[in-house]
Amino acid sequence: MNQILDTGDEKFKSNKNSYGKYNETKSKATKESSAIEIKKIVIFFSISLILLGSCFIVGSIFAKEKINQVVEESARPTIDFSFDEYNSSVDIQVKHVKGIKQVSYILNEQEEKLINGNDEKIINTTVKLDGGKNKIVVKAIDENDHIVEYEHEYTVGTLAEIKLENVDNGVKLSVKSEEKIKNITYKWDDGDEKDINVSSTEYAGTISAPKGKHTLKVVVVDEKNIKTEKTQVVIAATIPEIKVSLELKDNEYYYVINISDENMLKNVKITLEGEEKINTDVNNKTYSTEIKLQNNSSNRIVIEASNGNLTGYSKKQRPLPLD
Repeated sequence: MNQILDTGDEKFKSNKNSYGKYNETKSKATKESSAIEIKKIVIFFSISLILLGSCFIVGSIFAKEKINQVVEESARPTIDFSFDEYNSSVDIQVKHVKGIKQVSYILNEQEEKLINGNDEKIINTTVKLDGGKNKIVVKAIDENDHIVEYEHEYTVGTLAEIKLENVDNGVKLSVKSEEKIKNITYKWDDGDEKDINVSSTEYAGTISAPKGKHTLKVVVVDEKNIKTEKTQVVIAATIPEIKVSLELKDNEYYYVINISDENMLKNVKITLEGEEKINTDVNNKTYSTEIKLQNNSSNRIVIEASNGNLTGYSKKQRPLPLD
């Protein structure tokens, strides 16, 4: 007996064409499904990037506004100066990102001048300067009561030259000016001013000084009204007193020297014919010494003494040559 085993090959062969079409359809559907999924992913990431970019932009704008707010709140007014030498003036401009409440200035310690800012962001003003040296102090206040202060100095014209030198119980005043001097005034401490009339480009004279430590202020004004000032602390005192005598001792001639000061001697220096004989610190009110004269010499002696106020004094003597 013959048995036939059905392996399904015939059925498979009969359905071969249909199976191939099924596989093609399935493959096509799978590809379409993958494309849709990729498209969805792309769209998702695109939207995410757009949202992230929007957040970044919004955050940046917010941060920038916050920074600008902090900068404005901490900002202070600025003050610019422009010196006009031809017109002897200075132009002042005050600027601020916020409103300016008030501007004030003081010229040469004169009365303070006030300018209402009216919350403006720029304030301009021009200040006329005096002849000579000028100091101007400008202050600005903004709407938040922040205060800034600037100080500048300007010189108008050519200043005179003033020299002050301590002398015995006074001060030697020397003045030189390119222009003719119209007037000189001086005062001690906060006392009254005293005038010195001058009608030339130079002056030299002595101002009597009160005893002790005082402040002397000298003001020189020329014909172009250029003002020059000088202030100096002066310690008024007499200079050391030097006495020299010639004495014969044991057939030898000597200079006998006595030096005294009403306060205190600091230093004594003595030279004979250019050779230093004595250079000593004293720190006493009196000092005495003797210097032997030389044969066949003019015996020119120079004595210098200084006191606690550093006031110097020199004395020279030329006796007849000794044979």
